[in-house]
Amino acid sequence: MVGARSRSRIRHAALSLVSVCLAAALGACAKGATGGTGGSGAAGTGGGGPGGSSNGGGGGGPVTCGELVCDPHASCAAGPNGPACTCDPGYTGNGTTCTDVDECASAPCGPGTCVNEPGTYGCNCNLGYEEQNGTCVAADECTVANGGCAAGCTCADTPGAPPVCSCVLSHSSSSAIVAANSVACNYSGLENADNSYYRVYDLAAFGIDGDFAVSSVSIGIEQATGGAGSQPATVRLHRLNGAMQTSNFTTLTTAPITIFDAAATVVSFPVSGTAPAGTQLVVELNTPDAEFLGHLFFIGSNTAAETGPSYLRAPTCGFTEPTTSAAIGYPGMHIVLDVEGSYSPP
Repeated sequence: MVGARSRSRIRHAALSLVSVCLAAALGACAKGATGGTGGSGAAGTGGGGPGGSSNGGGGGGPVTCGELVCDPHASCAAGPNGPACTCDPGYTGNGTTCTDVDECASAPCGPGTCVNEPGTYGCNCNLGYEEQNGTCVAADECTVANGGCAAGCTCADTPGAPPVCSCVLSHSSSSAIVAANSVACNYSGLENADNSYYRVYDLAAFGIDGDFAVSSVSIGIEQATGGAGSQPATVRLHRLNGAMQTSNFTTLTTAPITIFDAAATVVSFPVSGTAPAGTQLVVELNTPDAEFLGHLFFIGSNTAAETGPSYLRAPTCGFTEPTTSAAIGYPGMHIVLDVEGSYSPP
């Protein structure tokens, strides 16, 4: 009998448990009715949470990302409070609704124009700048093809502007000055008659495709002896239009200089003038007639190879137009007369 009662109680307990479960199924537990374990249920949470996300969990809410409805510009991932929608980078909102962030409002590009795009932005950088990591930084254009500078020219980058190409134009393979190698028209070897020495530089042939701003001219000096330690001279820059004769010269600049007594050297003189792109640039050194003044000058030269002819004009000695040193009878007189300047590629 004792055993029977025990079976009855066990049976009754089982029935009670079934009743609780049935009541739960019928919704009695929804009002917080107490019963076996799990008899109370918390309402599901949802909506915008910190960080622009919404989640679902607990009773009655979505329990998987498949049941959450995220914005097209959001993604769902499991979190400590259940699955949540989070707006993609470049968007803001609660995950259910996301709107584009206008990154251009903070002017991130710097020297350029910001273009807002869905979820991101772009930079149209100013000339001389390039986009790096979402901002405009100075571009070193000299790292690519020498910045467009001609061979032999040095490129210097200029932020916000085209690069500057610095060049030395020369027809001389050597700048050595050889003694007693040059000739000049003079009075008994004591004083100068009027002499002009020339080199012609075809800018296009040197690869220079912009206006060439001359800054200096380097002159070889075999011998310079002035009446009082120095003598006057003139450097001229011309544009040649046609054959090598003075009537075809268009003078670009005239620069008086002073040559101090020297021998076997090369001296650079400041000269300013601009030769337009495509110019046949003539560089002239003139030493004026110095009869009775005691000035004597022989330009520096050598016999090393040259890439263009050397010219001399000496009207007193019968050479009224620029004449090559070879035509004068001195084919080994290759004068040192270089020009330095700069330009920017177009």
